[in-house]
Amino acid sequence: MTQSREYRALHEAGHAIVGEMLGAPIVYATIDPAEEEEADYVGAAFNLYPTPEQLLGAEDWCYLLQAVVLLSGHVATEKAGYQTPNSDRGLSLDYASADEMLGKISIGRELRPAAEAMAELIVTLAWSRIKAFAQELEEKGSYGTAPPKT
Repeated sequence: MTQSREYRALHEAGHAIVGEMLGAPIVYATIDPAEEEEADYVGAAFNLYPTPEQLLGAEDWCYLLQAVVLLSGHVATEKAGYQTPNSDRGLSLDYASADEMLGKISIGRELRPAAEAMAELIVTLAWSRIKAFAQELEEKGSYGTAPPKT
């Protein structure tokens, strides 16, 4: 298995396991060979997030949780000692999406350091689970059932 495959597996496992730790069960995760030349592998992780109604209207909390999960993929690969490749467009999308989630909260932009710290803490606490899930992704290529394409 190439380093790129391991990197992508750890990245997606970071998203999936941190989401699960925050109460959003893993629906699907995958790593696939990339069709584009910039990366060897692409991946995705889907968790079933609670709705604001399920959290008694705590909309801001839902956005913060999603931002933490989005930041966790990068945190997991850094914890494993990987330098983020310049070609990782997924990372840019993760950060842009995290900023979008935080932007929905009145003081959201100010929460970015806190969201990053939360991601680092949860990745550290769940590190053995993240590594085990990443290994499963490396071996099998996917976990769960893919959501329907829209």
